[in-house]
Amino acid sequence: EPLPRSGKVVLLYGEEDRQSCLYRLRRQLGTGDNDRVDPDLLRRLSGRLIPVPLCLTDRNADTNLALSDSMRSKETGAERRRDRLYESLESIAGEDGLDLIVIDPLAQFGGSDFEVDNGEASRLMRYIQQFAGIKGNPAILVVHHMNKGAKKGKLINSIRGSSAIRDNSRASLILQRAGENERGENQITDMLGREVLELVLAKTNYGQGKLSVRYISHKADIIAIKGMSEEEQLLKTQVPLKTQAQSQEGYDKAINANDTQSFNLGL
Repeated sequence: EPLPRSGKVVLLYGEEDRQSCLYRLRRQLGTGDNDRVDPDLLRRLSGRLIPVPLCLTDRNADTNLALSDSMRSKETGAERRRDRLYESLESIAGEDGLDLIVIDPLAQFGGSDFEVDNGEASRLMRYIQQFAGIKGNPAILVVHHMNKGAKKGKLINSIRGSSAIRDNSRASLILQRAGENERGENQITDMLGREVLELVLAKTNYGQGKLSVRYISHKADIIAIKGMSEEEQLLKTQVPLKTQAQSQEGYDKAINANDTQSFNLGL
């Protein structure tokens, strides 16, 4: 039988201190000009959305968050940090368990050589996978950076660093500005100057890959791009965006034709 879900999410912020976390959450959850957060929303999120700021500014504190030792750099102490983090996550999970753990960014949790050393990168990813064994069997979402000039070649190769990072992931998604070239130009925007973002499923171990969704993110709202008339002239570009119905039609045709080529599921 399906297990009851806790809806409990832990955000491990490697680059933010407490004040930065509060600011980011207020901007994301707030409404109006003063970013006031609805008290009812806070009550519903209390104990469910759990930010963990790990950036320390104390000059005497150990600021290293690496979960894997770097053999070439002779960095050690990762095992102790892994144990402490695992125990902390277990404590947060409690009886309800966790649904999702977000690690942001991966660079703060790897040793100094994890992006160039396949062995170290593999060990790091395996250590992170162990967090999925915490009560509730949470999904693990790892935020990582892209290479410069990532528009060239296969999109999956735009993930920065060692190939073991993507090889040891069950799925890899690329978030980018739609239409942007390698110089950061020509991205698609609407008449209000809001950027159109594109989330591409570049790799998956399960199901069809190379699917994508396009949307607008504005003041923490995800705005679906639906059917657009020519009179609206929503986009400053000649590149058409598919409606949800058009995308579904293309998807069905590809499945029926056993077509493994990429197709767009843009909303």
